[in-house]
Amino acid sequence: SPSQSPSAPPTTTPSTNPSYLPTFTSFFTPSISPSSQSSLLPSWAPSIIETMVNGGPQTAIFDNNIGAPRCFDVGVECNPGTLMEGRASLGPELSSPNTIDGCRDGTVGKYLRDESIERVVVRAGDVESTEEMNLTEGMRATITATVHAWSSGQDDRADFFYASNAANPTWEFLGTLIPPSGGLQELKMAYTLPPGSLQAVRVGFRYKGSLNACSPGNYNDRDDLVFSVASGTSAPTSAPTPSNHDAIYDSGLGIPICAQFGNSCDSLSLLNSRGESIGISEENAPNTLDSCKDGASGTYHSDESIDRIVVKSGEIDGTGSDAALTSHRRATIIASVFAFGTGTNDYADFYYTNNLENPSWTYIDTVSPAGGGVQELKVSYDLPQGKRQAVRVNFRYRGSISPCSGGNYDDHDDLAFTVSPGI
Repeated sequence: SPSQSPSAPPTTTPSTNPSYLPTFTSFFTPSISPSSQSSLLPSWAPSIIETMVNGGPQTAIFDNNIGAPRCFDVGVECNPGTLMEGRASLGPELSSPNTIDGCRDGTVGKYLRDESIERVVVRAGDVESTEEMNLTEGMRATITATVHAWSSGQDDRADFFYASNAANPTWEFLGTLIPPSGGLQELKMAYTLPPGSLQAVRVGFRYKGSLNACSPGNYNDRDDLVFSVASGTSAPTSAPTPSNHDAIYDSGLGIPICAQFGNSCDSLSLLNSRGESIGISEENAPNTLDSCKDGASGTYHSDESIDRIVVKSGEIDGTGSDAALTSHRRATIIASVFAFGTGTNDYADFYYTNNLENPSWTYIDTVSPAGGGVQELKVSYDLPQGKRQAVRVNFRYRGSISPCSGGNYDDHDDLAFTVSPGI
């Protein structure tokens, strides 16, 4: 943790961090978040819900057999009340660690100064939804995590996971959010409920570190919430239209990602510019899975930069773009770049990988800009097998084809997205 704490005596631990408890709670919804997108409903999504009568809000109680707070009945919401407040002995947290698999919390720090999860709530509907319907397979749900962030909150990360079987959980990653400031904050993430009558969500709140369902750390807190889910009926006769998704930055991966299925993934402004030294800083630079660094020479929108990457289903001409991104089907990468001069000395190398944790980049093609200034460069390719994939664009001034060319004016950016396995 930061060593610049004014508290005395100074140490290397956040237990000496300055106390930071605002008098208000920030109700935070990220401006670029998958929770703002309507997800592609999977094939098991119900066409008719078994009941339109809601069970009302449910209050969780601690289940000794599971090891976490649980709502036994189906309802519109599952709320643990005060059961999660604190972290381990800080608070203290009741029935700590409140995790299904016994994942332990860090024990260093001071309550409501350092990191803690205060509450995790699951309710039916998207982030902005006001509908009153039971939590139901195939329908949308929102996780709201109330956390206490240390200092400015910028060194803290909240990782969201779900499990379709709370009795034998396999944690599926949803996304990572950064608190907008220190103190008490509400962070929200929406997703589509999978099949399963007894499900769970986990929020892992960590100080720096890496993405993991049980990331080690002296200041890290993990809490699970178990809840009952109503079953859906048979799948609809016609598949719903898949949706477009906007990426959010994943600090564990170090790049933007679209964590849910859709027919496109858009980095928006997350990749705009190159590095941190050309006048306008690229947010979270270098935005590469393997920390390939960008060139530091030149000026923004005079010299080379990648400003945006979109991956969409189908061919360059739009054929097949109304389907979800699916393994063994076609996809198109669109790179918005700024080319130097007439663009004749610039080249964009396109790559893909189906392994985000240990990427091996497969070359697709190289495209030259048609002119200088802002240009859109496109290639299409066959999506490989793999649920979480990524593409890289290597935009270089002269040089040789490479996934990490390393020139003074070169920009390298990655975009990760979720792919349907197909049939």
